[in-house]
Amino acid sequence: MFNILVVEDDKNLRKLIVTCLKKNNYNTYESMNGNEALQVLDQNYIDLIISDVMMPNMDGWDTLKAIRKNKKRRILAKIGE
Repeated sequence: MFNILVVEDDKNLRKLIVTCLKKNNYNTYESMNGNEALQVLDQNYIDLIISDVMMPNMDGWDTLKAIRKNKKRRILAKIGE
């Protein structure tokens, strides 16, 4: 089963995405900003991250930069602008 982290500050949208993923048998993790996402990544193996760009505290771009700084985490591709 694939582990997907959904990073979205809009609670309703985050729940909608998570619900759709769970219905398709994906294991999901949730966070509402980049700081929380980094904590989830430190504690779990994540196959895919679906992230908003505009979020409080740490936006999607800063989250991506922080993920890339850690050699244990590998990002192969970023999709979207």
